[in-house]
Amino acid sequence: MEKFKYINYSLVFAMLVLGGCATKPNPLEKQMQQKEALKKQQDAEIQQKI
Repeated sequence: MEKFKYINYSLVFAMLVLGGCATKPNPLEKQMQQKEALKKQQDAEIQQKI
């Protein structure tokens, strides 16, 4: 019975770690989003000048 207790704890730990990795934003994705936002802002400024 002790074996199963440790297996359950390891599975819960693995799920928590994987869940944390899945929800943490990737730095590369963050950089891409910032570039997109900057481009949209520049496009809006160009449209205002026209």
